[in-house]
Amino acid sequence: MATAYVFYLRDNVVGPCLDLIRSICNPESSSRPHITVRYPIDKLKDNDFTLYLNANIREIEIIEPGTFSTKDTTISPNHTVFLSCKSDILQGLSYKPDYPYSIFHITLYEGPSLKFAKQLLKILQCFPWGFIVQLPEHTKLTQIEIGKTQKNNSKSKTYSKKLKSLFRTITSEILSLSLLTSLSNAQRLEFTKAICYYLQNATMHFPKVALLSTSYNKTKFDISLKIKKQKIDSQSVKSNEVKTGESQLFSLNKALFLTPPELANDIVRYVITKLNPDTYPIDFGDPAIGTGVFFSTLLNAIGKDKINSAIGIDIDVKMVEETRNQWSHKGLDVEHGDYLHMDRLPKRTLIIANPPYVRYQDIPPEYKKKLQERASAQMGMRISGQSSIYVYFLLLSHGWMIKEALAAWLIPSEFMETNYGLVIRQYLTQKVELLRIHRFNPDNIQFENALVSSAVVVYRNHPPNADQKVLLSGGGNLLNPEYTEEVTLHDLNQESKWKVPWIHRQKSSSLPPRIGDLFSVHRGLATGANTYFIMERGIAKQRGIPELALRPILPKARALETDVIERETDGYPRVSPQLCLLDCDLPEEKIRTAYPRLMDYLKAASNTVLNSTLVRGRRPWYHQEQRQPAPFLITYMGRGSKNQTPLYFLWNKSDAIATNTYLMLYPSKALERLLNEQPDLLEKTFSLLKEIEFQDLSINGRVYGGGLHKIEPKEFLNVRLSSFPSWLKQAVFEYLPLV
Repeated sequence: MATAYVFYLRDNVVGPCLDLIRSICNPESSSRPHITVRYPIDKLKDNDFTLYLNANIREIEIIEPGTFSTKDTTISPNHTVFLSCKSDILQGLSYKPDYPYSIFHITLYEGPSLKFAKQLLKILQCFPWGFIVQLPEHTKLTQIEIGKTQKNNSKSKTYSKKLKSLFRTITSEILSLSLLTSLSNAQRLEFTKAICYYLQNATMHFPKVALLSTSYNKTKFDISLKIKKQKIDSQSVKSNEVKTGESQLFSLNKALFLTPPELANDIVRYVITKLNPDTYPIDFGDPAIGTGVFFSTLLNAIGKDKINSAIGIDIDVKMVEETRNQWSHKGLDVEHGDYLHMDRLPKRTLIIANPPYVRYQDIPPEYKKKLQERASAQMGMRISGQSSIYVYFLLLSHGWMIKEALAAWLIPSEFMETNYGLVIRQYLTQKVELLRIHRFNPDNIQFENALVSSAVVVYRNHPPNADQKVLLSGGGNLLNPEYTEEVTLHDLNQESKWKVPWIHRQKSSSLPPRIGDLFSVHRGLATGANTYFIMERGIAKQRGIPELALRPILPKARALETDVIERETDGYPRVSPQLCLLDCDLPEEKIRTAYPRLMDYLKAASNTVLNSTLVRGRRPWYHQEQRQPAPFLITYMGRGSKNQTPLYFLWNKSDAIATNTYLMLYPSKALERLLNEQPDLLEKTFSLLKEIEFQDLSINGRVYGGGLHKIEPKEFLNVRLSSFPSWLKQAVFEYLPLV
């Protein structure tokens, strides 16, 4: 059962009246009227709880009655009647990643009767709303468990003396569960009407607020739809093209990754320390405003008086509408549009943003081409076609900043290691004054519904200084990192990849050799259709596939019980299951005559197999790319476990080749000659490989959200052995001098 932070109205008038209405409309429900602020809270860290525990809510604006329901009855069969609310403090703390369009509300009825919901709404709309509820001092949030609706019997359902007294005053009846459950719907509505009359008289002298200019839908039961949770790997989001005016825009397919308030709070608090006194009052900008969490956090941190203007832009029409309703009264100008193609925006002194996470494969080709041309022309920099959308957001925002303006970006940490991220690394070292990069622990993802490894980048729009130092930090959080170090701009420019902790290169001729000095490295075989071409050896025999058309192939690493793969007499690995690969270079005419059962299997190949890009490119299509067995292998990617590092080595004594889940290590001519002359050195070589620290593999590879580690062949070539024993040193220098 998930846990949430909710807010109860603890005043003496409004809260009790709404509690009575809820009890009358849903007498068996254990839920009291409340505002859900954060759901869930399971991933909050100890130091993040203070943000919620210390929140002091002094007032709530009750706006107007509204309704919603879901058309998908598998999500909820109920219809809901609520009162919409506003609170600057609570909305700044709101985080419900599965409900990005959620409005603040207090539920008064939730049930299957559409007729009753409409009748209740009609009664509520007969009364004037739009007032401010002043709350007692030290009004705090409450932590509750949210699960299936619990029902109470007469023995467990109790009401406070205050509630009983209020009910008696309004209705002249004695409040009890038996009374409420016996009421007809008509009586429930009459009691609700009486409570509303009482509430109207009691709130006549409350401060009034203007009703929302675009009121919530009063007739259609479809204004709030749940966005189902999506676990994605490294920001994989599907995109669709939609037309808006003359530009081709893309949507995020409702997969919105909202910034957690505690993370926004850390970023804003840090950025404030870097603002120059002359910067105030601030002209704030957010090119992907979302719910406005950065603006609301800044507002609470420094106050409205220190914010001269604020602009937020979003491509999502519904998000713009909701955020405008929430924050326009505080000076936030929320504009709908495609920020990446907007011009002549008023310059900003401060930009804080969490741009959309959309990979290059999911950006419409024509849109991507135009975006590349636009960004390259404006920045005078070459931008890779494999750039994710956040690269364009960051680079194109350079023109939105005045000189000396400050920027803080919450972006995927991939830019530190990938080829497409080179343009950002160049921008940060050549165009602006880079102040800090904080990389979160990849195992500690920052978003509830996206597996992405994140980083915070802070810089000033000021030419870089050759002598400047940049603060690198990692782990923990932005304000309390586990690791900090200052590196020079020269150090950053010297490295093709940026790592946290930083790599301090040793400059010594006695360093151990790199993998690339001793081996050539190739990715394992890609068949294009593993389920068709790879099968258990026994099944291949049942299908009548001859041995000449089969090659032994290793199973996935998780199926191996040991890191040493022994060899059977026929060359197959001593593993279970024994797998084989269909690989034949005979023409179909020969197969049809000599091996009819193999021909039957080839004819049975599905269109999915035959239309695979790899399969279509082969001649004949059932003849695989050639790979020789490699004596040593390393897993290509993995998350690891308590007993196993994510990437680990294998010693293959068999004739089996491997799939592309492995990297295959082939000894150089010098090392191969040495191993042929002294076979006992194979074991020592394997031991040397296993001695390589995982940290060295990680430094040269890359890591994604959720702790997924990966290393490419070219990256693996740069990994050094941990030691350089004399037998290897003498032999290598003799056969293949290293420089």
